[in-house]
Amino acid sequence: MNIQSIISNHEQTPKSYLQYVAQLAQELKAAVTLRTRVPAMHLAPMASHSYSDPISSMPVGNVLQEKVNNHVEEHMKRHMETIKQSYSKVDYKINYGEILSHVEDIEDQTDTLLWIQSLNSTDSFTNQFFGTRETELSKLTESPCLNVPQGLKYKKPKSLTCFIRGIDQSITKKLFEIKNRLGFHINYVFEGSEDHALSIRKALSNMDMNMDDLDGTIKILDNELDGGFFADYLPKLQSDWIAFVGFETDFFGRLMSVSTNELILKTNRPTLIL
Repeated sequence: MNIQSIISNHEQTPKSYLQYVAQLAQELKAAVTLRTRVPAMHLAPMASHSYSDPISSMPVGNVLQEKVNNHVEEHMKRHMETIKQSYSKVDYKINYGEILSHVEDIEDQTDTLLWIQSLNSTDSFTNQFFGTRETELSKLTESPCLNVPQGLKYKKPKSLTCFIRGIDQSITKKLFEIKNRLGFHINYVFEGSEDHALSIRKALSNMDMNMDDLDGTIKILDNELDGGFFADYLPKLQSDWIAFVGFETDFFGRLMSVSTNELILKTNRPTLIL
């Protein structure tokens, strides 16, 4: 199993984030791949190359490109060495092109358990409605994606609260694999009514996982999981991690309802998007 760690700013990656990745990977017993990109400055056509091609395999068209490549690689090597101080199973990949455009390729080529990234974007009206690289990556990955607020030190999670709109297949086996490796308890909060309780419990019990104490971990809400609810509920929540399922909406939907973008940007603790 592999953790894909996105380094969006190779020059200003906080040491606290790298230490967080190292400690989490050690708990999960998973290898880490640090991933970043460089801009393609050479004039050679890029059509014949894919994101999976490393920079070393591509023709360099000018001295400036070589300098940029070397500069980025120096930083990535330092980041890798920082993690190696406490966890040895780490490497890095530097490629041309946007990572967002090749998430599917990466997941096809690797046994990815989890994506993780430092949350650098601010909570603003523009970011909520148009999204950021962090929010867009979270919505593109098939595997769970963990967003870590800046400056946060690693603490092994004892509990996770998962907010769900409807019974969704996005409650994946990988979530339960993460749960089993870290040993945290999952509390489910569903939007619906008590009439849905029986079908929800049945759906969860029928999954190919060991579900224990369902009665104590499922809460059905009569009210909608909207912005007002989260503004009041999240600050009081005791869970170490929070997960969201089924909150993605189109641009116009964001005018009427709370969205994945808003939840990622507003939550002040590790946030898992499924």
